[in-house]
Amino acid sequence: MRPTAKLIQILVALTALAIVGCGSPATTRTASNPTPTPTPDVASARAVALTIFFALPGQTPEVWLPCSARAENMSDCPFSSAVKDRLNALSAAGFGSDAPPGCGEEYITATQNGLFTEPQVLSAAADANGRVVVVISRDMSPNLTVTMTQGSGSWLASDLASGSGPSASIFSAKPNC
Repeated sequence: MRPTAKLIQILVALTALAIVGCGSPATTRTASNPTPTPTPDVASARAVALTIFFALPGQTPEVWLPCSARAENMSDCPFSSAVKDRLNALSAAGFGSDAPPGCGEEYITATQNGLFTEPQVLSAAADANGRVVVVISRDMSPNLTVTMTQGSGSWLASDLASGSGPSASIFSAKPNC
C-alpha cells in the first residue's frame, strides 16, 4: 500500500472515531437554569418604606416628619449608605434652603414643615431584580418612589425619587424640588 493511501485510511478512521465519539453514549447539552430569584416579601418592604415618615408625638392634628428628623445622621432611617451620603450631600449644598440654589423644602416630605396627612402607599411591586418599588403619596406634594433592596436580612431604600422624570432620583445631578 502506498504511503498516501495509508494516510487517507488513517484520516478516515480518525474522522469516524470523532463522529461516533469512541463508542461513548451520546450526550445532550441543556441550558443551565439560573437559580431563580426568590420572590421578595412585598408586604415587609412596604412596611419598612413607610418608616421613612413618623408622626411627631403630641401634635393635633398630626404632623408627619422624615425619619432623618428623629435621629442624628439618619441612624433611624432604613436607608442604604449611598442614600444617606446623597441626602447629606444635598443638605450640605443647601437643597432645603430658601436661598438659591435651594428648593425651600426638605427632600423626603417635599415640605418645610412636615406633612399634615399620613403618607399612604399607593402601590408596592417587586421587580425582576428582587427589589420592591413602593410609591407613597405625600398629600399635595409629588409622590415619593422608594426602591427597597434587601441585604443582610433587612430592607433598605437604595433610591428615592420625588415626582417623575429624569431628575426625580436623588442621584440625579439636580433632583426635583
